[in-house]
Amino acid sequence: MDYKLQRANSADTQTIHRLLQNVDGFQVNPNQIEMPWTMEQLSKWIESKDDIVLISKDNNKIVGFILVQVHTPTGKATIENLFVLPDYRSHGIALTLISETISMLKKTHVSYIVSLVKTNNQATLSLLEKSSFSKGFSFVWMDRAV
Repeated sequence: MDYKLQRANSADTQTIHRLLQNVDGFQVNPNQIEMPWTMEQLSKWIESKDDIVLISKDNNKIVGFILVQVHTPTGKATIENLFVLPDYRSHGIALTLISETISMLKKTHVSYIVSLVKTNNQATLSLLEKSSFSKGFSFVWMDRAV
């Protein structure tokens, strides 16, 4: 199959938000009240000139996405979320999203990219290793509302 890869636009915000709400793997804390990103946050992310939100489409259906935050002062990019619908996994979509993100970042001031992955998420760990990421140390996620 041939999937279309493109930058997300404002019309994609609601679909990405809905997909995020249906994936408990994006939770970083069992006491987390809200899913990771609000509609407003996603909308601002998509409109950002520095950050990257790419989607993969099968016809007009969003089947995968990657959300990347760029921290300009440090030149660091963070893959915040990477998702492909279950029926579309093992088709190379996630690898293509990562590869295109890296290609885009090479044209900027970004010097490195990181991602936080649950230790039991072997599929994503393997995918990132295939993309030349190296494993760092294990940490405990700590957070609080401000």
